[in-house]
Amino acid sequence: MLYPFSLTGRTARWPAGQMPVNLLREPRPIPDTLYFSGKGRTSTLKTGNLMEQSLDPLALRTLGREFGMAVEKLKALGTSGTGPKQAEVINTLIKNLTHAPNKFPEILIECIRYATEAHKNQLYGGRYPFNCHILSVAMYTVEQDGTLGEIMAALMHDITEDQGGAARLKDVIMHFDKKVADVVDGCSYQPVPKAQFSSPIEKVILEQLAMLRYLQTAPRSVRKVKAADIKHNTISSLEERRQGKVKSFELGPMGELWKRLSRVAVLKKARQAHGEEEDAFLNQLEQDVLQLIESRGVGVDAVRNFNPWSLVPREHFGWREVALVPTCPR
Repeated sequence: MLYPFSLTGRTARWPAGQMPVNLLREPRPIPDTLYFSGKGRTSTLKTGNLMEQSLDPLALRTLGREFGMAVEKLKALGTSGTGPKQAEVINTLIKNLTHAPNKFPEILIECIRYATEAHKNQLYGGRYPFNCHILSVAMYTVEQDGTLGEIMAALMHDITEDQGGAARLKDVIMHFDKKVADVVDGCSYQPVPKAQFSSPIEKVILEQLAMLRYLQTAPRSVRKVKAADIKHNTISSLEERRQGKVKSFELGPMGELWKRLSRVAVLKKARQAHGEEEDAFLNQLEQDVLQLIESRGVGVDAVRNFNPWSLVPREHFGWREVALVPTCPR
């Protein structure tokens, strides 16, 4: 184990003494049938290794700027932005990138179409179109000098969770690229077998702990996109606090803070374990999370010492033993 702290926060007498399957992150089963694009990648989309294709600095600046402008326009639409007005914003984004002097790859343009079409009827936090979130995560991936494949994965990082699961993942593989799909899958929660939980909150906790365990050794591309995801969620939460809005979370206010602080801590330790250079983006992300904790009027130590299993009524544990220990790395 990489760190001297508990990621499960409990001990359990699992059958044959085995760790729960979701914490081991076994490969997601992929069905044989497709029900999205159906045809796979068109022959005109020459890709090579998308995960290693870098964009030049000018192209990255242009892409980040265009994503940012689209995000602001979508946010201005509010809850009414899931119709024609949203389509107009996305079409303008695609038009600007298509006619930009940087000659963005066709597969990136197709990915923007694909991802925004999949999420077009969703709202983010009940406030504005969900496409604000995926474009923001892509923008923050660009800020980390993301490769073409990483930016595409950022655009699709929620697509399997929200829009079709394993069948959608196979569609991503067929329509785009297996390595990009691997990053998308790495950013997604894995299914938790029903035998491993007896209440909805237990399922949520197991998903969170499985993600923490996976991020310890996840590929750098997954960690970059996940950091971008946490960044936008945290910035959005800070905006809500400034506006006096209160949002409910599955793990409650303290649980949500614990989740974000734990993920940032694991991402920083993973960077060190992989011998990677100091990451300014990750350092700033940590400051953003600490600012959010301060805005909630709670101490950092209280968040670090929060145990998510305290949210589960004791009667739901049944034959399992509970060990209430800190789960957030320091």
